[in-house]
Amino acid sequence: MDTPQHNQTRLKFTFLIASGTQRLVDIHPARLITVLADSEVEARLLAGMSSLIFVSRQAWDIGIDTPFNCSDMSTVQGVNHA
Repeated sequence: MDTPQHNQTRLKFTFLIASGTQRLVDIHPARLITVLADSEVEARLLAGMSSLIFVSRQAWDIGIDTPFNCSDMSTVQGVNHA
C-alpha cells in the first residue's frame, strides 16, 4: 500500500528572546528568533532556549490571505481540509 506524501509547508513561528520576568518596554534591543516547525511546541524545542516569548505565527502559514500578503485586498480564505 502506498503511503501518501506529506508535503505541507512548515509553519513559521517568531519568538522574542527574553525572560518571563522582563517587561517588554525594558528589552533593548529587541531580539527575535524565527523557527520553522509543525507546532509551537516543536518550534520551542528546535530553538533550544528556555526564555522565549511567543510573538506570531505568520498568517499565510495558516491559510489566510490578508491585505499584507495578498494583492487582492478583498480576499479572505480559510484552510480547506479534504
